Amino acid sequence: VIIFICTNTGMSYKWFRDGSEIYDANMQYYVERTYFSGTYGVETKGGNGCTNYSELNLKSSIVAEVVNINPMPVSDNAIVTINNSARGNVVVRISDQTGIVYKTLAWEKTQEITTYSIDVSTLKTGFYVIEFIFDNGERVHKKLVKE
Repeated sequence: VIIFICTNTGMSYKWFRDGSEIYDANMQYYVERTYFSGTYGVETKGGNGCTNYSELNLKSSIVAEVVNINPMPVSDNAIVTINNSARGNVVVRISDQTGIVYKTLAWEKTQEITTYSIDVSTLKTGFYVIEFIFDNGERVHKKLVKE
């Protein structure tokens, strides 16, 4: 979950992602639950009618391009392949879109291409997010569809 907070108070707010207004995002804060990279912005309007716009660009990680999950959707076991030069510990968390963590795993990555299996048979049908936390601080978020 990524939380954006506008420090300007007492105003009206409109949040944007990649130039498009985000439906029903009109509070002083915006909670992003789907982990999209892109340009996020907030337009604030004060009581005097003055408008201000601020934005932040979140770039997708290069690491994200080398984490693959198959099959999709998955019923019992998800096969995760990580293909990069990173070595060390990888913490894996599976959560729903509200942030509730259902499973946490710890892996040791010792070679460039590494494949793991995750048993998801006990998860209910739905959409989940798998977060990979690497030793170097990189965090990668991937979607998982459980059938």
